[in-house]
Amino acid sequence: MKKIIATLILTLLLVPITVVYGAQKHVEGIIVVNGVTLKEKATVINGNAMIPFRELFETLGMTVDWNEKSKTVTAKNSDIEISMTNAVLTATINDQSVPLTQAPFLEETDNKFYINTRVVSEAAGAIVNWDNKNKIATIIKN
Repeated sequence: MKKIIATLILTLLLVPITVVYGAQKHVEGIIVVNGVTLKEKATVINGNAMIPFRELFETLGMTVDWNEKSKTVTAKNSDIEISMTNAVLTATINDQSVPLTQAPFLEETDNKFYINTRVVSEAAGAIVNWDNKNKIATIIKN
């Protein structure tokens, strides 16, 4: 009987931990490209700063195409072409498959497609620095 009571008490003590862990919110961050703060906020997920694609790509000087049917974004300029598809852990950069640490995703609440800030910026030839204390990603592209 003591084992049953001890197990019940332990279970009841662990329930709030599970609820708190599951209720954690994603951390928001700021993206600055060549000294200009983007209007869109980044969402940090598993250490990856994710941001809606259009503003970042266009600020990096790329043209953007969104395929609604396949949920794929393609951005390009004279040097590079980048494609990312919803929930796929690889990007295609100049016809090369590149693994991602966080899949792009379509956020239904704001109908925006989020991509990995670092992967895209570095593929476009930019340098990315992350200030974890202030949650600011600084991107410098010449």
